[in-house]
Amino acid sequence: TWQQVADLPLAISHHSNSTFVMDGRIVTVGGEVDHLEGVADVFAYDPQADRWSELTPLPQAMVDPVAENVGGQIVVAYNWRPVAFVGALE
Repeated sequence: TWQQVADLPLAISHHSNSTFVMDGRIVTVGGEVDHLEGVADVFAYDPQADRWSELTPLPQAMVDPVAENVGGQIVVAYNWRPVAFVGALE
């Protein structure tokens, strides 16, 4: 069965390649609002509390980044510019 949970704090698209599980939370990095307007937002969903929290934003907005948990750190690569970032889940 399906059950609705807490809504993401911001309506974002283009973040499917940057959504992953880390420390029991679902993390989503960057994405797009409106048409090709990137965001730097990073959110984490805690399924136990049914709550989203806002994490430290990216240094720059990214429309369609790729992100993953690598060795306990968030690694983000961007497809439009040759840039990558590494951060921690805070």
